[in-house]
Amino acid sequence: MTLDMPAFMRILLCIAVATAFGLVNGYGVARLNVHPIIMTLATMGIGQGLALIILPIPGGRVPDWLSTSVAGSIGPVPNTLVWLIVASLVAAWILYRRPFGLYLFAAGGNEFNARMNGVPVERTIINAYVLSALFACAAGMFLTGRLASGDPKGGATFGIESVTAVALGGVHLAGGIGSVFGTVVGAAILGLINNVMNLANVSAFLQSVAKGGLLLVLVVSQRRKTIGL
Repeated sequence: MTLDMPAFMRILLCIAVATAFGLVNGYGVARLNVHPIIMTLATMGIGQGLALIILPIPGGRVPDWLSTSVAGSIGPVPNTLVWLIVASLVAAWILYRRPFGLYLFAAGGNEFNARMNGVPVERTIINAYVLSALFACAAGMFLTGRLASGDPKGGATFGIESVTAVALGGVHLAGGIGSVFGTVVGAAILGLINNVMNLANVSAFLQSVAKGGLLLVLVVSQRRKTIGL
């Protein structure tokens, strides 16, 4: 049915689905007290299953303007960099120029103290999951434009890489500490590591082992700093 929709309707549908998943995740974590990892793993399984039902194999047609917006350039500036700058500026504006950003850092740092100081913690958590889903939706559109086709498994490998990138950038996985600039730097460092391993012909399986080990080291390091060891 969606194949007969105009491109902008399909994009609106993607945004609506992303918002729905964000609301479900946020509500489950904030109101039902489901552990965030369990909640997001459950909805990830649901989302991946639905994607495979709709499109079992890569295919479909991507609007030319979407592919061009990713693959082209504005003068000497590649469009991929434009996407990064726009996403970073939007995230920075939300975190540093809006009350929501202050609420988010407060709730992530100490939820009890945040409540005592009048922070709407539950609403902040739900909004955080919705925003995360919308940014993931934008990333999915970007990836679709680069691949020039739909791929239900296109983002399956980015889960551990995204967590590793933010940890490399100084974002505390327990919450309350981090920055947009640090996240961008962390993603750049991880991209450099990936390129070095590819150029060195390191097996994809060993690369997965290395990334998992790196994430474990980062988490342990953050944990030791938190408890003062």
